[in-house]
Amino acid sequence: MSKNYAIAMQKGGVGKTTSAINLAAGFAFADYRTLLVDLDPQGNTTSGITALFEEVSGGAYELLTGAIPVEEAIIETSLNSLSLLPSGPDLNSLRADMARSNSDFTELKQGLEEIRAEYDRIIIDCPPSLGPLTLNAFAAVNEVLIPLQAEYYALEGLSQLYSTIERVQERLNPRLKLFAILLTMYDRRTNLARDVREEVEKFFSGQVLKTSIPRNVKISEAPGYGKPVILHAPLSRGSKSYLRATEEVIYRE
Repeated sequence: MSKNYAIAMQKGGVGKTTSAINLAAGFAFADYRTLLVDLDPQGNTTSGITALFEEVSGGAYELLTGAIPVEEAIIETSLNSLSLLPSGPDLNSLRADMARSNSDFTELKQGLEEIRAEYDRIIIDCPPSLGPLTLNAFAAVNEVLIPLQAEYYALEGLSQLYSTIERVQERLNPRLKLFAILLTMYDRRTNLARDVREEVEKFFSGQVLKTSIPRNVKISEAPGYGKPVILHAPLSRGSKSYLRATEEVIYRE
């Protein structure tokens, strides 16, 4: 059965895009037909998996505005079973237009409707904000996966994001739920990392993945090569951690 996830966190620099890329790659590596949707105007997912951001001529903007059919917006990646709905700079203007209009935030849901059956997993990388594009993602999926950096400031963002999920449940998508929290940039040797995990597990019992993602230079390098870390450095700690996290997500489904 198809599963759809929004990877969301309004605080930047927490490993959101890195997690979206590598979880999608992990699903594809496990032979799930996977679509990765780049809904961030910065286009880091697009460049981080294809190095094509400046060359994209059609993608999420065109789909959301109805300019092209979804099939024409999707491109293939170097990884078998992984396709991409790319981003582009035009998403910035669309975000502003949606904020001014009476959008019902279902443009993405409607655009993806006709191709859902073609994919086993759809992963949406949201912008680092709780604006119209993120609300479109929340309307289009049933589950949210939150990458959380192991620091105290990130806990404040987690609380705000969870409140947004609850409001979306009430007003827009009653099936939406928090699926899991993935701790990133995690150094198990520090008291801070252990304290943050303990605090999150206290309030979100059973929803924190056992696997955490360490700080790892290979993870940081991979976007520069337009590859997920499992292709850039398959034997690295970062690659192994993301593959374990993917396995854990699949097990929880």
